[in-house]
Amino acid sequence: MFAPLLSSHCKDSAQRSHYCHGSQVAVVRHLRHRSTRRSVLVACTHISANWKNPDTQLAQVVVLTEKLREQQHRIGAREKLLPSIVLCGDFNSKPDSGTYQFLSTG
Repeated sequence: MFAPLLSSHCKDSAQRSHYCHGSQVAVVRHLRHRSTRRSVLVACTHISANWKNPDTQLAQVVVLTEKLREQQHRIGAREKLLPSIVLCGDFNSKPDSGTYQFLSTG
């Protein structure tokens, strides 16, 4: 769930009450090709549908991508090759949103 992850990034209770609600989730799985041994991190998520507070959606995606990169680098250090990342999900975002811009351009 995102609430505990977001909570660790919040500075005070006001931020926690704004960002850390709902039941948004992400499922992440590390997969490895049997013959080539190359690996990939596959994540599927559901982001908040709170369009009145688009910063909540963006915060969730930022935290998720940070955690995916941390896992990617842990696996890469062990396997000497960074796995690719495939991120799927319901982002509840439009092409003009900050969430879409962040995911498409960084």
